[in-house]
Amino acid sequence: MSRPRREIGAELAVVFRHLPLPEIHPHAQLAAEASEAAAAQGRFRPMLETLYRSDGGLSRQDITVRAAGPGLDVERFTSDLFERRHTLRVERDIDSAYASGQPGPPRPPRSSLPRPSRRPGHGR
Repeated sequence: MSRPRREIGAELAVVFRHLPLPEIHPHAQLAAEASEAAAAQGRFRPMLETLYRSDGGLSRQDITVRAAGPGLDVERFTSDLFERRHTLRVERDIDSAYASGQPGPPRPPRSSLPRPSRRPGHGR
């Protein structure tokens, strides 16, 4: 992002939309909610980077252990995850993606990863 930011400057807006694909990544929904729990503490990007660098361990316990790295209040973070306080935010992103005709993240044309044809569980 540093090159586009240098070239475009303050006019560049980065928008992040959650599109968890649990059929590919079983803990994707939890990871999305964890990044939003971090965002509530002003630490979205550091937590997102921590999650992307993970070695595949994205269980609730793995994510909670990693929360200390980005400098989060781990007790508040854990409470947010347990109470599922950020589920609606992630669900809105998913609904928005499907409404716009984007049923999953961009991928190469010949990708072997499945692309869902509709939002799972919503009969669209």
